[in-house]
Amino acid sequence: MTSLFANPSIVGLVLEAAAVLMVAIMCLTLLQNSPRSPLASWTAGWAMLFVALTSLLVAFRVPSLAHFVQPFYLFFEYGFAYLIFAGCREYATGTGLGRKDLWMVVVFGVPAIALPVFGKWQFNVFYPFHSLIYAYLFFCAWRQLLGARPSARGRAGLRVLRASLAILGLAYAAYAPIFTAASNGWIEHEPAFLAFSPFYDMLMLTLLGFGIVMLTSGEVHSDLEKARDRLAGVAQQDHLTSAFNRHALYQVLDRDLSGTAVFADIDNLKSINDQFGHASGDSAIRACATALRSHIRADDFLFRWGGDEFLVLLLGVTEADARRRMSDVNELLRDIHLPGTGGTMTVSVSMGFAPFNSAASLDEVIRVADTAMYGHKRRNT
Repeated sequence: MTSLFANPSIVGLVLEAAAVLMVAIMCLTLLQNSPRSPLASWTAGWAMLFVALTSLLVAFRVPSLAHFVQPFYLFFEYGFAYLIFAGCREYATGTGLGRKDLWMVVVFGVPAIALPVFGKWQFNVFYPFHSLIYAYLFFCAWRQLLGARPSARGRAGLRVLRASLAILGLAYAAYAPIFTAASNGWIEHEPAFLAFSPFYDMLMLTLLGFGIVMLTSGEVHSDLEKARDRLAGVAQQDHLTSAFNRHALYQVLDRDLSGTAVFADIDNLKSINDQFGHASGDSAIRACATALRSHIRADDFLFRWGGDEFLVLLLGVTEADARRRMSDVNELLRDIHLPGTGGTMTVSVSMGFAPFNSAASLDEVIRVADTAMYGHKRRNT
């Protein structure tokens, strides 16, 4: 048994296995923090490749075990390439691993056993056929990603992943004629660069792993941003009416605004709650929000200011126009159905109006509109 470091191909194989193990650990760490299904396939694939390379190392170092471990090497390499393909398929189409994929155990088991037998256990003899199968699987994975639609943060990772798969496919396709020529003596000596092929493989596989980590990290970052935006939206939204809550007003104050503020208060909510229950009162609040929303444009704002109070900001609208626009709100609240009432009833709102010329003046404007609303309410009671 020669020294471990006497053969550059052995050294390269050890380094390749170490690099693959590190990628597998990185993917496993990402998988624990964000269990994305494509990453599960990719992580399992990297683990299988580490087993494959370890088996090959054993075959080279202990020739007496080559008959036993070479099929394991081929089978686990096919498993790695197929799981890379499966992860790319799931990322691009959403189709995950299923029972139909179990047939690949048989599909890959046949060449894994047959190639070493027909090659008389000579690595350089059966490797060209293996490299063509390997190349085909990488090209299939590359093709799956052609239809992928990444997030903005995942685009760079997807480009690296596509490029690495294309490079791997081309490299392993090129290995086939070179190893064939070397094993059949068609070239006088085995090209020296073939002894360093594990180093090339390590670089290409590292690029592949880098692409997977980049893509996954980018998609995770994008998911976190979407979740943050959803939480921000929920934090600023009233769950009962889907209007903005009063805390959302502070997000509006940094804009250059002018128009008319309308303060609205439901007149008879307490009596509805006392007589028919809070479910009827909640339905009345939703009906008022719907009536007010039907009178505003996409650029205007509707806030639920309190239990039975609403604030409407009509942008670029004079007070006179605002009064005309909101004049028939109460018409929409006549004879509406409220649960628990056994029929229909009329709900009404009192409104106060106050124009504003800037967001900085909104606090005072809201106070004026609130005072005007209560003045209107007193005049109508």
